[in-house]
Amino acid sequence: MKNFKGLLLVLLFTSVAYTGCSKNEKTGAPEATNPQEAPAQVATSTDEAEKTLVDGCEGSGDFLTPFKSGDFKAANGKASCAFNDSVKANPDKPDTQAAMVGFLSRVALSFESPEAEFLLLKKISAISLFGPSGNLDSLDTTISDLFGGLNGWNAALHYFRKQLDAGHNPNDVVGKLFEFIDNNLGDMHVFAKAMARDPEFLGEIPGAFYNKPAETTKVNFTDASAADFYVTAARAVSKVFSHYDIGLSSAAGLVDLNSLAADLNADAKFLSLKSGADASAAGPFIDSALTSVVQAVANFKVKQGLVTGEGDAFPHQLSDALTASQLKESLQGHMVFIAESDYTFAIDLKKMLSNLPDAKNISVAAVKVSGTSLDLDETFIKQFIQGFTILKE
Repeated sequence: MKNFKGLLLVLLFTSVAYTGCSKNEKTGAPEATNPQEAPAQVATSTDEAEKTLVDGCEGSGDFLTPFKSGDFKAANGKASCAFNDSVKANPDKPDTQAAMVGFLSRVALSFESPEAEFLLLKKISAISLFGPSGNLDSLDTTISDLFGGLNGWNAALHYFRKQLDAGHNPNDVVGKLFEFIDNNLGDMHVFAKAMARDPEFLGEIPGAFYNKPAETTKVNFTDASAADFYVTAARAVSKVFSHYDIGLSSAAGLVDLNSLAADLNADAKFLSLKSGADASAAGPFIDSALTSVVQAVANFKVKQGLVTGEGDAFPHQLSDALTASQLKESLQGHMVFIAESDYTFAIDLKKMLSNLPDAKNISVAAVKVSGTSLDLDETFIKQFIQGFTILKE
């Protein structure tokens, strides 16, 4: 399944086709906002969405040698220390080479996490996939077995049946996916942000990391911006949808698409809120996702008009003539919606998340079978969206 590996590599850094420029070409870039001049684009002490330092610092010195040899634990520990030291010395100039090594090492090590073992139904070592002795192609066999070589919803049904055979119901699986995101992507996010916000960042990923020793992949801050977006979006989605029940709990709904639709529609279980659900803590993560979008727009030099917004939601000077100083000015005080901000948008967002819509209040069937696909009913979508508090006012 080549698409899975492609998705993995997109998460690392997007290809040149996404950036719209060559790997060695610099584009108009933002400068870091001086925290003494304006509200910082970092988290409060209780907010993990925009933290600036990473955990896992262990050791010091050369982090490239262990990284190239496949010792990702040592590489991550040393790179994390080097990164943290650089941020403490100058918050506006983090060590982006250390960030790159830390990011990639954590991607490799994430396969050794207990959440990954649960989701893949087997233990996998980082060095079996990455590094000079790794074989990333071996992941194809694992994925093909999990999904039965199928595609679309049939692949999902096969996967959930495999998990059920292991004693894991579908809700457990989705919950474990959210745990994987929460436990593994936080520090990756810090590293990705650092690279994305440094217009001088240029890095080289040795081909040995992804089993192509004769190759070298050059990356820059535009590629890192894409990684920042994907990681940030995953964290935001996890924080919101972890409060919902996906409506599957037994083998009865995993026979075929019709049984799946019937199970999802039964008693409006699909997207019903779990007991005591309050997703207001997801605010900073959505806030961070919006920041990553703005950063990507700046890095990719998107033409004016393709990103819209009013008031403090987005910078106002997005155009081909965008300069670092213009972006800096437009971001000052505008992208910190949550925490101690008193912007109206922040208040609305927090209120919306504290009172998410609940499908138990919707009588319309949530899904319907369309050939070999399962589609959300348009009426259900309309009523579900209207359930957001912010849209009622």
